[in-house]
Amino acid sequence: MGSIWKKIALLTVAVLTVLFFAEISLRVFAPMYMVGQLDWYQYDDDLAIRLKPSMHALHLSDHQSEMKTNGLGTVNFQESFDGYEQVIFAAGDSYTEGVGLAADASYPFQLDILLNTRSGEYQKDFAVVNLGLAAYGADQAMIAIDRWAETISPPDYILYFGCSNDYGDDILFQRGYRHEHLVDGNPRYGIFVDPLQWLLDEVQVFKRAKFAIARIRDAIRVSQRPPDPPEEMKKADDEHGLRNIARRQEPKFDLLSEMADRHGATLIVSWTDFPGRDNGSYEWLRNWAASNDVRFADWHPSVSSVLSSIPALPIANPHSSGHYRTWINSLIARAYAAQVEDALAERASNQATAERGTGGASRALSRPRP
Repeated sequence: MGSIWKKIALLTVAVLTVLFFAEISLRVFAPMYMVGQLDWYQYDDDLAIRLKPSMHALHLSDHQSEMKTNGLGTVNFQESFDGYEQVIFAAGDSYTEGVGLAADASYPFQLDILLNTRSGEYQKDFAVVNLGLAAYGADQAMIAIDRWAETISPPDYILYFGCSNDYGDDILFQRGYRHEHLVDGNPRYGIFVDPLQWLLDEVQVFKRAKFAIARIRDAIRVSQRPPDPPEEMKKADDEHGLRNIARRQEPKFDLLSEMADRHGATLIVSWTDFPGRDNGSYEWLRNWAASNDVRFADWHPSVSSVLSSIPALPIANPHSSGHYRTWINSLIARAYAAQVEDALAERASNQATAERGTGGASRALSRPRP
């Protein structure tokens, strides 16, 4: 019996020694950095996960991650949106949230400054509420829109920034995988949340094991998707080499349009992928928007124009979080701002026409585009 325990002890020491040297080697030669920290998030029955409210977190890895939320849990510096004339909901994933950037460099924050700063002063015309969260698909975005419509107010504008991950993210959400995340309050993990988060946030060996398992599990779950689209749709998609994800998401865009109508809001959509790397999704969504009386934020031309003049200008951030540089987010914000301003001018014109028809005086809000 003693020899068995001795063998077990030796095996345990050998395994721990291998793990120790593997951890040291990975930290020195090939560290893996995760985006953000697990303890930034909390469990949510409806959304699966959401950011914790009242948080200003900084984390240093191969870059400084910054996350700022208000007491409501939205990605905003404003604690309240009282006093703003109109409300804009910006929904989407990490490109909307602003992953890999300073908290004031996301496109919704850039949009806030563009719309509200004129004549050298900040004026509360548009409350830009950032509902974005990394790995949110369209389903979670729509749940978030409805929730904050009750918490804050029904939006006047809904901005949706679609992404090539959305189709897979929606499948993972529908199949319950998103509810398995190791975040505070998840009933699956109970008192083990904190130690498990430490292992997966700080220990390289466990980070890699988690990442490998998640990739395999995600691939299996996404492969269990509904039947492929009709042959004519597949043929159109295959012209771009890969499937046209925006086209696959057409039912979700239809639901977003219905949601905007229900809230009495103007829907403005766009697509995150870079010019030439969108596999047809950007153009398809622009055509869908035109056919469905939905506004489209067309940012590709301005980015392409800048790069044609400054071809050495970097596109992505040089760190593990990736995503677009601030100059691209500022141009995305301008494209959305142009659509907000055009919609505002159209409302003012329609209101003026209606009031002239009834003999009333027009009091519609109209101002120059920033």
